[in-house]
Order: sequence, then C-alpha cells, then structure tokens
Amino acid sequence: FWYAQVLGIFHVMARDREAPTAEHRRIDVVWVRWLGTDPDSPGSFKRKRLPRVGFVPQDPDADIAAEDTLAAFGFIDPADILRAAHLIPAFAHGRRSDLFGPNLRSAVQPKDGTGDWQYFYVNQFVDRDMAMRYRGGGIGH
Repeated sequence: FWYAQVLGIFHVMARDREAPTAEHRRIDVVWVRWLGTDPDSPGSFKRKRLPRVGFVPQDPDADIAAEDTLAAFGFIDPADILRAAHLIPAFAHGRRSDLFGPNLRSAVQPKDGTGDWQYFYVNQFVDRDMAMRYRGGGIGH
C-alpha cells in the first residue's frame, strides 16, 4: 500500500490544448503528501510490529515549483483511494521540522509550528465502531 496525507481536493476544468475545439471537462484530483515505509522498522504479524511510515523528505532549498518536490507531493485520482487509514504518531521519535524549506513549510505543516511527527505507526486493527461502519448497522452496537 501507499500512504498519504490529503492536503486538498480539487475540481479542475481542463481541455486539450492541442485540440482547440475540445470541450472543457471536469477532472477531480486529490493533492497528497506522500508517506514512505521506514526500512529500519519493517512491520508484520510475524515480527509483531506495526508498519512504520514517515513523510517523504524534500530538498529544503527547493522552490514549490521545483522538480524534486514531485517525490514529496502528488495528485491522484480520487477513485484510486481505497480508504482512510488510522495512523498513530510514534511519540518516542518526536517531531521534526526540517523536511521542507520555508517556501513549503507554511502550506503543509501544523499551524502551531511544532513540526511533523517523525514517524507514524499504521494501525492494522479496528475496534467495534470501525467494523460496524463498514459492515452496516449503528456505531456503538
């Protein structure tokens, strides 16, 4: 699986520039900030560990329009999203604010200036409320 933080949902009206008579058409896209798996902490049932993910870093001196920003961010089709995931901050590893330069920091980091969590654990287990949401029936039953 790929994990990402949703930054925005956009409805774009676009047309093919090569075909001047083409009609504008609506394209729905989701702007995401990618999370990558931590190779130093592989999680699995056999190892009795949750998978650990962290934000993909970007060159801190890069501009928002720079080519290397593509690794940290992306646009995807909403139909490609399977569902939400429960990410648990890895509190023991603390926070970091060095993933982005000043040009991007205000757009993607928490407003309180504390920075992003270094890592998150991907929760693979659900409680009864979450199970009922997908099975049908009332929450809490």
